[in-house]
Amino acid sequence: MLFFIPERFLRETLGQESYDSLCGFRAFISVLFLPYLCIPLLCSVAAFCYWPINELILESNYRQKYGAAWKVEFERYHGTLAHAHMQIWVCVAALVALTAVFGFALHVFRRKHR
Repeated sequence: MLFFIPERFLRETLGQESYDSLCGFRAFISVLFLPYLCIPLLCSVAAFCYWPINELILESNYRQKYGAAWKVEFERYHGTLAHAHMQIWVCVAALVALTAVFGFALHVFRRKHR
């Protein structure tokens, strides 16, 4: 892919005029690949936000509906409460990891292209 080839190599190989015309093409290719990076990121963030919120709402509904015996009813239909809480923490950890990885990637990308 052209935007991974170093600029110095392209200038020496193609000459200045060809390199200048290639820069526009590299920008165009970068814009084309942007949805392929953003759509999976947005879908994974949406999934990792939906799952714990849904789980917490489900627990809240069971607390309101069954009162003191809500844990027994919850575990009867949805498995152990510890497993549900572990799923919530895994989703939160995945959100933190996604934020860190893509934040670092954005930092590197912006620093490289200034």
